[in-house]
Amino acid sequence: MLPGRLRTRLAGALALLALAMPACGRAGGDAQGERKPVVLTVSAAASLREAVTELADRFQAAHPGTTVRVNLGASGALRQQIEQGARVDLFISAAGAPMDGLAERGLVDTATRAVFAGNELVLVVPAGDSGRVRGFPDLARGD
Repeated sequence: MLPGRLRTRLAGALALLALAMPACGRAGGDAQGERKPVVLTVSAAASLREAVTELADRFQAAHPGTTVRVNLGASGALRQQIEQGARVDLFISAAGAPMDGLAERGLVDTATRAVFAGNELVLVVPAGDSGRVRGFPDLARGD
Protein backbone atom coordinates (compact mmCIF):
# COMPACT_ATOMS: atom_id res chain seq x y z
CA MET A 1 0.00 0.00 0.00
CA LEU A 2 1.24 3.46 -0.86
CA PRO A 3 1.67 6.23 1.69
CA GLY A 4 -1.27 8.64 1.37
CA ARG A 5 0.73 11.66 0.26
CA LEU A 6 2.60 9.77 -2.49
CA ARG A 7 -0.61 8.09 -3.68
CA THR A 8 -2.37 11.47 -3.86
CA ARG A 9 0.44 13.15 -5.78
CA LEU A 10 0.85 10.34 -8.32
CA ALA A 11 -2.90 10.08 -8.81
CA GLY A 12 -3.06 13.84 -9.24
CA ALA A 13 -0.35 13.73 -11.89
CA LEU A 14 -2.23 11.06 -13.82
CA ALA A 15 -5.52 12.98 -13.51
CA LEU A 16 -4.00 16.21 -14.79
CA LEU A 17 -2.43 14.34 -17.64
CA ALA A 18 -5.76 12.79 -18.63
CA LEU A 19 -7.49 16.17 -18.52
CA ALA A 20 -4.82 17.71 -20.73
CA MET A 21 -4.90 15.01 -23.40
CA PRO A 22 -7.91 16.32 -25.37
CA ALA A 23 -6.20 19.69 -25.72
CA CYS A 24 -3.10 17.97 -27.05
CA GLY A 25 -4.99 16.28 -29.86
CA ARG A 26 -4.17 12.76 -28.69
CA ALA A 27 -7.65 12.13 -27.36
CA GLY A 28 -11.07 13.66 -27.32
CA GLY A 29 -14.30 13.42 -29.19
CA ASP A 30 -14.91 12.77 -32.84
CA ALA A 31 -17.29 14.74 -35.09
CA GLN A 32 -20.29 13.05 -33.43
CA GLY A 33 -19.04 13.92 -29.96
CA GLU A 34 -18.12 10.35 -29.11
CA ARG A 35 -15.15 10.04 -26.83
CA LYS A 36 -12.11 8.33 -28.32
CA PRO A 37 -10.02 6.03 -26.15
CA VAL A 38 -7.17 7.71 -24.28
CA VAL A 39 -3.81 6.00 -23.89
CA LEU A 40 -1.38 7.49 -21.39
CA THR A 41 2.21 6.30 -21.32
CA VAL A 42 4.02 6.51 -18.00
CA SER A 43 7.75 5.79 -17.87
CA ALA A 44 8.76 5.31 -14.27
CA ALA A 45 11.73 4.18 -12.24
CA ALA A 46 11.59 0.44 -11.57
CA SER A 47 11.76 1.12 -7.83
CA LEU A 48 8.23 2.54 -8.12
CA ARG A 49 6.78 -0.59 -9.76
CA GLU A 50 4.21 -1.33 -7.07
CA ALA A 51 3.15 2.29 -6.59
CA VAL A 52 2.81 3.12 -10.27
CA THR A 53 1.08 -0.15 -11.16
CA GLU A 54 -1.44 0.25 -8.34
CA LEU A 55 -2.20 3.83 -9.33
CA ALA A 56 -2.47 2.98 -13.02
CA ASP A 57 -5.04 0.29 -12.19
CA ARG A 58 -7.03 2.66 -9.97
CA PHE A 59 -6.86 5.45 -12.52
CA GLN A 60 -8.12 3.20 -15.33
CA ALA A 61 -10.99 1.99 -13.14
CA ALA A 62 -12.01 5.57 -12.35
CA HIS A 63 -11.64 6.74 -15.98
CA PRO A 64 -13.34 4.30 -18.37
CA GLY A 65 -11.87 4.48 -21.85
CA THR A 66 -8.44 5.41 -20.51
CA THR A 67 -5.54 3.00 -20.69
CA VAL A 68 -2.36 3.66 -18.74
CA ARG A 69 0.67 1.95 -20.23
CA VAL A 70 3.46 1.60 -17.73
CA ASN A 71 7.08 1.39 -18.87
CA LEU A 72 9.47 0.59 -16.00
CA GLY A 73 13.24 0.73 -15.99
CA ALA A 74 16.32 2.48 -14.70
CA SER A 75 15.87 6.25 -14.80
CA GLY A 76 18.92 6.68 -17.04
CA ALA A 77 17.66 4.07 -19.50
CA LEU A 78 14.23 5.72 -19.57
CA ARG A 79 15.92 9.04 -20.26
CA GLN A 80 17.71 7.47 -23.23
CA GLN A 81 14.43 6.10 -24.56
CA ILE A 82 12.89 9.58 -24.43
CA GLU A 83 15.97 11.11 -26.08
CA GLN A 84 15.63 8.55 -28.86
CA GLY A 85 12.02 9.54 -29.51
CA ALA A 86 9.89 7.40 -27.21
CA ARG A 87 6.52 9.07 -26.66
CA VAL A 88 5.98 9.49 -22.94
CA ASP A 89 3.22 11.42 -21.23
CA LEU A 90 4.59 11.21 -17.69
CA PHE A 91 8.21 10.53 -16.69
CA ILE A 92 8.84 9.59 -13.06
CA SER A 93 12.57 9.48 -12.36
CA ALA A 94 14.22 8.14 -9.22
CA ALA A 95 17.00 10.72 -9.55
CA GLY A 96 17.31 14.31 -10.62
CA ALA A 97 20.10 13.86 -13.17
CA PRO A 98 18.02 12.08 -15.85
CA MET A 99 15.30 14.71 -15.54
CA ASP A 100 17.90 17.51 -15.64
CA GLY A 101 19.38 16.04 -18.83
CA LEU A 102 15.99 15.94 -20.52
CA ALA A 103 15.24 19.49 -19.42
CA GLU A 104 18.57 20.72 -20.82
CA ARG A 105 17.62 19.23 -24.20
CA GLY A 106 14.15 20.78 -24.11
CA LEU A 107 12.44 17.40 -23.82
CA VAL A 108 10.63 18.19 -20.58
CA ASP A 109 8.09 20.91 -19.91
CA THR A 110 9.89 22.36 -16.90
CA ALA A 111 6.71 24.14 -15.77
CA THR A 112 5.22 20.72 -15.00
CA ARG A 113 8.27 19.31 -13.23
CA ALA A 114 7.77 18.53 -9.55
CA VAL A 115 9.48 16.52 -6.83
CA PHE A 116 6.76 14.50 -5.13
CA ALA A 117 8.63 11.76 -3.30
CA GLY A 118 12.00 10.89 -1.88
CA ASN A 119 13.94 7.96 -0.53
CA GLU A 120 15.37 7.48 2.91
CA LEU A 121 17.80 4.74 3.87
CA VAL A 122 16.66 2.89 6.98
CA LEU A 123 18.20 0.16 9.09
CA VAL A 124 16.04 -2.74 10.25
CA VAL A 125 17.18 -5.20 12.91
CA PRO A 126 15.48 -8.31 14.31
CA ALA A 127 12.92 -7.66 17.04
CA GLY A 128 14.92 -9.63 19.61
CA ASP A 129 18.23 -7.90 18.89
CA SER A 130 20.12 -7.23 22.12
CA GLY A 131 21.25 -3.81 20.97
CA ARG A 132 24.45 -4.80 19.17
CA VAL A 133 23.33 -2.84 16.14
CA ARG A 134 21.78 0.52 16.88
CA GLY A 135 22.94 2.45 13.83
CA PHE A 136 24.84 2.26 10.55
CA PRO A 137 28.31 2.70 12.16
CA ASP A 138 27.69 -0.50 14.13
CA LEU A 139 27.63 -2.44 10.86
CA ALA A 140 31.34 -1.73 10.31
CA ARG A 141 32.38 -3.34 13.58
CA GLY A 142 34.12 -6.70 13.25
CA ASP A 143 32.35 -8.42 16.16
